[in-house]
Amino acid sequence: MMPEFSFSRFSSDINDTQISGGEIIPITATMLGFEWKTNIYPLDLEGDCNCPTFSKDGDVLQKGLFLQVAPGINYFINKINSRQLEQNNNSFAFSIGAGIGLDIGFSELLTITPIVKGYYVLAAKWNADPLETVPQTIVDRNTTNLLQLYAGLRMGLRFDEIRRYR
Repeated sequence: MMPEFSFSRFSSDINDTQISGGEIIPITATMLGFEWKTNIYPLDLEGDCNCPTFSKDGDVLQKGLFLQVAPGINYFINKINSRQLEQNNNSFAFSIGAGIGLDIGFSELLTITPIVKGYYVLAAKWNADPLETVPQTIVDRNTTNLLQLYAGLRMGLRFDEIRRYR
């Protein structure tokens, strides 16, 4: 099991005559997240230990392939600011993630892990009052479900092994 903290930020400008008469409206969304990731090695359940593959004997695919489950909680800071519409909204939302990856051990010190994941954030809520002034063609509800797809490469270092190389 591995805890992970994350930060993401999105900003965009909306230019809509229905809201602002042509004014450009900046929108900013910031997300702070915490996830508790669990890796399950389905091809090596008896050796499953969330440890790097270099310390496991056998085939890299059999010993390193894992499925990941990642429940989490996220804190959203959303801002819309214009002459006619101003909204600052903070909210919490739960998330669930799932993915597949492969631990590839290069030495006692280094593991590289390609991974593909999907995250689903459940119903982050916006305050309804300011949004009631926005036409439904722009905003049709005050909750947002967020789906993210992620592909990445993780580099794992075992600092307890550094002493062996000194």
